Amino acid sequence: MPNTFTLEELANQLNLEFSGDGKTLLSGVNSLDKAAENEVSFLSNEKYTSNLQTTNAAAVCVEKTTPLIEGKNYLVSDDSSRTFSMVTELLMEDNSPSGFKDIHPTAVIHQSAKIGKNVQIGPYVVIDKDVTIEDDCIIYSHVSIGPKSSLGKNCLIYSSVVIREDCHLGNNVILQPHVVIGGCGYGYDTCKKTGVHYKIKHFGKVIIEDDVEIGSCTTIDRGRFDKTIIRKGTKIDNHCMVAHNCDIGKQNLMVSMSGIAGSSTTGTQVTMAAQVGVVGHVKIANNVTLGARTAVIKSIKEPGLYFGAPAKRAKEAAFELICIKKLPSMMKKFKEAEKLLEAFKNQTTE
Repeated sequence: MPNTFTLEELANQLNLEFSGDGKTLLSGVNSLDKAAENEVSFLSNEKYTSNLQTTNAAAVCVEKTTPLIEGKNYLVSDDSSRTFSMVTELLMEDNSPSGFKDIHPTAVIHQSAKIGKNVQIGPYVVIDKDVTIEDDCIIYSHVSIGPKSSLGKNCLIYSSVVIREDCHLGNNVILQPHVVIGGCGYGYDTCKKTGVHYKIKHFGKVIIEDDVEIGSCTTIDRGRFDKTIIRKGTKIDNHCMVAHNCDIGKQNLMVSMSGIAGSSTTGTQVTMAAQVGVVGHVKIANNVTLGARTAVIKSIKEPGLYFGAPAKRAKEAAFELICIKKLPSMMKKFKEAEKLLEAFKNQTTE
């Protein structure tokens, strides 16, 4: 069951301002157009402002610049979307905890492993030698953690995750189902004489810093000799690929089916929309946004918005697309001009 707060209690809990009847009971969340009379909603996009007139929501999270309608209830902040997320966490019961508490008897834990306080380990988990797991971690069923790896405090590891040997997670890391951390990099030596491909072994590490979340079926390869790093606060979506020896900067956003080849580096606050591809051995500057299906084939040294294949400044890429769209009509005009020129030539030679 959801928790229940009055509007005033909720505002006090979040240290926010409120407007309206502080005794209004709140016990759920929903969108503006679907919210019931006991639910909280939010407005973060101006194009939905008209919905404030018609919504049945008991209270709405709005920003300080939003005009308030008399007779309705509001939670007022600088960031209504973030406020709504915090409200959701308070009101809605967390349905994710497993029914298996503590350490399940089917878990296989090497005697040398060090397990902290208040750690939950689900059925059929395997924890190998010299692993360290700090306090308040939750590890769901069928997870495998390899030798000499470590988890910081308050990590959440969902079912069927594989963390291979010598991989190290900071605090508050979330790994969604089927993530693989520390697989070997895609590296082969091809024999010049026979054409046979021989595997290059990878002995490096993976370092995942604090507050990182990695989506389902994403893979982070280990370095060949050194390490692959995912820095603090970065969020990686489902079905992404980070190759060996990459260094992914702080607070990056990497959206589904994006991939980064080996030894590439990103700065702080880099955003990659869906299906972005980055070749190996390039550097991407701070505060770069890459549009969907952008192909980065050389280093990007300046912040800004880029898209296209290969990646270009957004204005340049947009201009090229406009030109390409006009090519059929331009070709038609060119052929007509050719015919006129040919006719003119024929007249002058007669």
